[in-house]
Amino acid sequence: MRNFRMNLAYIIGNCLLASGVLAYSSPFDTTYRSRIFKTWITKIESHFKLNEVPSLKTIIGNKVEIENWKALYKLPDDEFSVENTIIMMNSKRWSLCIDPQLQANNFIKRMGTMVMKENFVVCKYNDVKLSSELEYAIK
Repeated sequence: MRNFRMNLAYIIGNCLLASGVLAYSSPFDTTYRSRIFKTWITKIESHFKLNEVPSLKTIIGNKVEIENWKALYKLPDDEFSVENTIIMMNSKRWSLCIDPQLQANNFIKRMGTMVMKENFVVCKYNDVKLSSELEYAIK
């Protein structure tokens, strides 16, 4: 009960920070994301309480789910990949994945083929079936 009350005291600040990260930080690299994250923390802390170590992982991350992503779908163990996946899983919009090493690409393909099986289709921009697959997906 004590832990619940402590978490309740942080709920407004944590929700504000998490919603800002989810809505605005997905297209940015680690350097810029950490800068805006620190700025947001400073501004939010002047009005609301935050966790001692505020991060997307501690606020809305699920430890078991994160470990499953790593074990089952080979998600890289770095903080940026975990944050990107949390953003991707909690976003209503399509996430922008800047992925020069193809880590997100491989993770999404593994997850898609294991979870969605026959409903998961991979297309390239020059595939003949791209327009029909997109049309089918939109319907």
